[in-house]
Amino acid sequence: MEGPDEDRTDDGNADVPDHPVVTAAIWHDEHYLDFGYLRHPPQLRLWRTARNDRDEITMDWRHEDDGKIGFTADTSVRLSVPTTAYLEAVHTLNRELMDAMGQRVEELERRGGLPGVDLDLVHLRREHEDRRHWLTRNLDRSPKTDWSVVRRGARLLLGDDGSRTLPNLT
Repeated sequence: MEGPDEDRTDDGNADVPDHPVVTAAIWHDEHYLDFGYLRHPPQLRLWRTARNDRDEITMDWRHEDDGKIGFTADTSVRLSVPTTAYLEAVHTLNRELMDAMGQRVEELERRGGLPGVDLDLVHLRREHEDRRHWLTRNLDRSPKTDWSVVRRGARLLLGDDGSRTLPNLT
């Protein structure tokens, strides 16, 4: 276990940009799906836990029911699936979405666009072909995260004395 001053940097000043608390808070804030365009948007977070023989993706969904905007999910849902099943579903969704959008682009090209709509079909085709590669590009990237600093900052934020094991987020 770390000594009492090992979590403290810069004389305990959490106002410095490289303090573990700041690093953990920024990491947490940057890892969510933004539904801000919806009225009363849900909060959706996903994370991967890999420990021993367990490798899974956890999804946490929360929203307030105002009685006017409804979702088919409960107001609070947390579930976990094996990472392999999650990735297979992501690939299936991507393939089906890109195929459906490709068919729509082809239909627009056959029709010469839409009456009364100024549409750059060449650019639309080029953009769609570029989007077909987004999943591969994003799955191949590997963010440079100093997990020891994020975990230390999370422990400080949560007031954790080190007795709990934080998930191995990778």
